[in-house]
Amino acid sequence: METEEEQHITTLLCMGFPDPDVIRKALRLAKNDINEAVALLTNESPGLGYGYEPMESGPSSGLGSSGDGESSGRTGTT
Repeated sequence: METEEEQHITTLLCMGFPDPDVIRKALRLAKNDINEAVALLTNESPGLGYGYEPMESGPSSGLGSSGDGESSGRTGTT
């Protein structure tokens, strides 16, 4: 049976963080709190020494403006 730390490592690997050693270090700093470890991994907190880019927090371009137009193509021709 996996320990809680091993489960968190597996989860973070599945989330796309590639380095198990960096994940272990983040989990240690976060006192095994996976949410805090994710925050450390994505915000490049000092002392971790890894090259992950922080996630974008602004709105994505294109959301809500897909331009599909619900009524387009319905011209009423019979």
